[in-house]
Amino acid sequence: MMNNNKTSLLLKNNSRELLIVLAQVLMIMIFTVINPLFVSWGNMKDIIDMSTIYGLMALGMSFAIISGGIDLSAGAAMALMGILLGKMPKMGIPVPVAIGITIISGGFFGFINGFLVSKMRIQPFIATLATQNVFRGIAFLITDGYPITSIPNEFRNVIYGEVVSGIRVSSFIFIIAAIVMHMVLKYTKFGNYVYAVGGNAEAAKLSGVNVERTKIMAFVTCGLCESLAAIALLAKLVRQNVRLRRHMNSRP
Repeated sequence: MMNNNKTSLLLKNNSRELLIVLAQVLMIMIFTVINPLFVSWGNMKDIIDMSTIYGLMALGMSFAIISGGIDLSAGAAMALMGILLGKMPKMGIPVPVAIGITIISGGFFGFINGFLVSKMRIQPFIATLATQNVFRGIAFLITDGYPITSIPNEFRNVIYGEVVSGIRVSSFIFIIAAIVMHMVLKYTKFGNYVYAVGGNAEAAKLSGVNVERTKIMAFVTCGLCESLAAIALLAKLVRQNVRLRRHMNSRP
């Protein structure tokens, strides 16, 4: 009897997660019936590869949304960080240092959004819409609308190299980031504060939570995840450019 109660309580507390899993299983079954190649290992690798970039962005966006905000500047910030990362090796900056600077830049961009929302009392929709245009404008000024070329292959090998059975480094970065973010949200004081602020900021403030700092840190976390997504995206684009050049050179 006790086991039945525990099972029913577990199902009740995780009903949304179970519905998502069931929906995914149903989608896989439908697509497999339509085309059996859907469940082939090659297709699964492509899905994992394509999901890495959006997954990293979604991890960061989760913190902004749970805290009661939104980050409309995510795409523009990711593009700007990718441009900065692509420019630094050409300036003689080592790839590991360039990656570190990119991650720090992501945290800084997130801090700007968090400062506008928490300290300046600007609505997240308006604040991040403004920074979206600022980041996009800076990116255009740097590139003048032209693509960045001659990115060293070392960068591609570090981030987009294959680890095992076609699974790339960037995919493992996403998996590790997902585990870390889950642990932060579920088992840390900061994670509890994020949920509290998003649920009722005034009640959280009366309970002793530093609402402004929590919102800023939520956006900083969002920016850090966007920086990881930018790194993965640039590595993927470099690999695609290398494959395209090889294909063009092999043509008669």
